[in-house]
Amino acid sequence: MKRLKYLYAGTFLLFALLLVIANILQKNREEKSNQGRNVVMNRIAGLVETEMKASGANPEEIVQLCFYDKKDEWQQAYNECMLPLDIVYLPADTEQSGVNNVTDLTSSQSVWVLYEEERLAGFLVFSFGDESYGQKAVIMNACIIASFVLTIGIIAYIHFKILKPFQTLSQYPERLSKGSFTDKLPETKNRYFGKFVWGVNMLGDKMTYDKKHINRLIEERQTLLATIAHGIKTPVSNIKLYANAVETGLYQPDGMPNEKDAEIAVKINKNADDITILVQEMIQTSMEGLVDFEPNPQSFYSKEIEEYIEEEYTNRLKVLKIPCEVECVNNTLVDSDKIGILRILSQFLENAIKYGDGTGISVVIEKQEEGHYFTVRNKGGIVSESELPYLFNSFWRGSNAEMKEGSGIGLYEAKQIALRLSGDVFGRYMKDAEGMEFVLYIP
Repeated sequence: MKRLKYLYAGTFLLFALLLVIANILQKNREEKSNQGRNVVMNRIAGLVETEMKASGANPEEIVQLCFYDKKDEWQQAYNECMLPLDIVYLPADTEQSGVNNVTDLTSSQSVWVLYEEERLAGFLVFSFGDESYGQKAVIMNACIIASFVLTIGIIAYIHFKILKPFQTLSQYPERLSKGSFTDKLPETKNRYFGKFVWGVNMLGDKMTYDKKHINRLIEERQTLLATIAHGIKTPVSNIKLYANAVETGLYQPDGMPNEKDAEIAVKINKNADDITILVQEMIQTSMEGLVDFEPNPQSFYSKEIEEYIEEEYTNRLKVLKIPCEVECVNNTLVDSDKIGILRILSQFLENAIKYGDGTGISVVIEKQEEGHYFTVRNKGGIVSESELPYLFNSFWRGSNAEMKEGSGIGLYEAKQIALRLSGDVFGRYMKDAEGMEFVLYIP
């Protein structure tokens, strides 16, 4: 959103520049118009003085002759705004009859002095249309400022109603793609994203259901493989036993091995060993395929883990009314895979929410001499000490998991990810707090 600051600043500068340019153009237009009027008045007054000297005619008739009768020529030579609407002659001798008050509030007037043989002969009053440059400048500036305010309002509306909500929404699909099924997007009445939020939450529910279904299928596959492996192991062992007996001549009357039988027994024994190796590889491969994670180590600060947990779980735990404390003892640099660490801690927190008694969860992030420790503690949900060695086995569920949803693969996945990060995970029963503690260690 920092780019919006530049957008606001750029909009302000653009309108400020527009305001300055508009006022400069208006000023230049006003000056050009005034200069043109002065030129016209000078020419008309010059013609009137020349005719007065040459013919001695009545100045009013001369004005009629020089301007009104030739108005078409004047309009071709000058812009309409430069030509006077009316010209009135005022004699200098007050005893002469004539017009002596030509004030017109609807027009701007200029007075030109006429001389006849260096004697004041009278005045020409030029009346022009009222351009109202000052009023027009005020209206123009008001329009530009109103446009600026409207533009800023539109930008602010887009920022708060579209861009800011979208920034929050844009992080959710990424978390879904990484298997982070934590809190749902809050429902909103925003007409731009209401349906999108509804659709994304449906997608999250569908992915959660699919993940559970896949885990159930994997469990069934593992059970089938384990059954097959154990089923094969016993007959293969018997085959090896019989092959060894034949090879050593146990079934011969004289107790001496038959050379051809012994040779065949060696081959049988070798094939039995190959079958055993294949079964072990099959089980090992299937177990490795349970966890889809490839480490991508990068440097980050441990404070980022605290911020993620607070952002992801604060609102959800408030709704569930479960107190939660997150403490980063020392904000140090961690060289590891941030996504992997978050997946492990998310599993710890999900278990704390699911199996705890809801009276409190705490997360502590600290660095000691040997490495980084990420600890999640919850009250309740106790696993007996006899069950602790099996916590991180695949598809194993403790006695406290009865009537609880789950597949028994979460902690196994956490263990495998930690091992791929060259770390480890531990779980223990806290007698004093009557709860469980799970620790992720990253060297």
